[in-house]
Amino acid sequence: MTVFFVVLAAAAGTLLAQRQGVEAVTGALLSAGELIALVIPLVVIAIVMAAYAQALLPREIVERWLGRDAGWRGLFIAIAAGAVTRADRSWRFRWLSDCVRWVPRCRSASPT
Repeated sequence: MTVFFVVLAAAAGTLLAQRQGVEAVTGALLSAGELIALVIPLVVIAIVMAAYAQALLPREIVERWLGRDAGWRGLFIAIAAGAVTRADRSWRFRWLSDCVRWVPRCRSASPT
């Protein structure tokens, strides 16, 4: 699967270079780098939080509350957890870029 995306990215970059020039490819790579710098800390934090949750909550409890046999209760717990953790995407990126001052604001994450 990774090879597929590498080939796809190379093909897209080649097409972009042919249509709009090397400057467009450079701009796209810089924009991708900015986005990566914004997303990586979120991914690391999410992985750490998942590890904490896995260590704190025994598997049996999670299966009972959210597993296949949880029924409607599990569905409503999942909906409530998603509603509580949902935040406006542009707010998250603005907050993160304010916290990490060395990362320039990502154009794609700015509110429209």
